[in-house]
Amino acid sequence: MNVLLDDALRLSINLAERSICPLVMRMKASYFSTSTDCALSSVITYSIIQAAKANGLDAFEYLT
Repeated sequence: MNVLLDDALRLSINLAERSICPLVMRMKASYFSTSTDCALSSVITYSIIQAAKANGLDAFEYLT
């Protein structure tokens, strides 16, 4: 099978990147947290903001 000749195949790692996204978001949000509760709050807030952005919404308006 030749990837370049088959239109059904894609040369992209987007699906793999999306599957590890929650792990990376949690790790990034907890870098500067002083407790696990603070880290969890950061992850939840960051997840909501990213979901709003992914759906074409203004994150600030969505949160308020």
